This record gives sequence, C-alpha cells and structure tokens, in this order.
Amino acid sequence: MMLKGKQGSAMGNELGIPITVRLPNGTSLPVTLHPFDRISKIYKLIAQETGAAETLIRIKYTGKVLRQTQTVESLGIIAEMILKAEVSHESTSV
Repeated sequence: MMLKGKQGSAMGNELGIPITVRLPNGTSLPVTLHPFDRISKIYKLIAQETGAAETLIRIKYTGKVLRQTQTVESLGIIAEMILKAEVSHESTSV
C-alpha cells in the first residue's frame, strides 16, 4: 500500500520504502511504497495531484520510463530514491 503523508508517520517509513516523486511543477511528493506495490499506484497518485490523465503521465527511473505493471522490488527501488514524473500535454483525438 502506498501512503502519502508526513515524514516519520507511524505507518510509513518503518514498514515501507520512503521515496520522493518530483512532479513537473518542481514540487516533491513524498511516497511510501512496499516491495510488491505496482508502479500503477504512483501513476494514480500523480494523476490525483496534477489532474492529468494517467495515460499522459510518464514516470522515469534511471532514465527509463516505468511501466505500470512493474513492481518496486523488480525495479530495485530503495529508500530515498527520487523518481521523476513528466506529463505530456499532447491530446489524442480520434
């Protein structure tokens, strides 16, 4: 489960992996993840924070775009890592 909240919360850092997501506007979003969390949870959180559709969001780690089906453990994400979020402003009209 991913938790958004204050540093040092009782349910956060001791049981999970605290990371930071840097949003396109330059703000940092603290997030606590667990090894088997899917990256899709971060996409959902960023969508809530930015108002952007998940399909327009890209999360990068070590320069690579993360797929929503990947897990924290499979990517080797560890405490205090910073992920970068980008939001495309392209519209897809049909």
